[in-house]
Amino acid sequence: MADEFKGARLFLNIPVKVAHDSRFRSDKSILLFGEIYSMLNVTGSFYMSNNEIAKRLRCKRNTVINCIHELKDLGYIQTKEIKDPQTGATRGRAISLTPGVNLNVRPQYNSLDGGSTTDCTQIEHSNKASNRTFKKNNSQAQPDTLAQQRREVIEYLNKKTDSKFKPNAKGNKSV
Repeated sequence: MADEFKGARLFLNIPVKVAHDSRFRSDKSILLFGEIYSMLNVTGSFYMSNNEIAKRLRCKRNTVINCIHELKDLGYIQTKEIKDPQTGATRGRAISLTPGVNLNVRPQYNSLDGGSTTDCTQIEHSNKASNRTFKKNNSQAQPDTLAQQRREVIEYLNKKTDSKFKPNAKGNKSV
């Protein structure tokens, strides 16, 4: 994994309770919750800046701030300022889920079955791509000599082009 988690790559985890909450004014808030929830599920912490979130959600920084306030007001997240102990200046912000959300909305872990042996009979499949033949040649034996092959090719080409080339002609022997 990379040094810093940049957000979900495949799926956003948005619990149904959050996705269908009619109290939301902005759908971006639901997407932001999905980003937060997915990152917390992977790393256990969420420190992404407003500018970085705005890039991911394709919106303005002020929209992100409004979405964070909306999520806080609805009781889904809580924020904590991270201050520098020496200067007291704000270095960042940590976002976490509220205790009520942690209890009601658990991450969906996928427990994969390790597999086992079965007594099923293996079905043998045939490769149909290699079994393609012309109906004309099904009943005929394959030509043995080069002369017979050349004659069949010239006859086929004559039939298709409505021409009358002779298979034994000097120029046709190079075919």
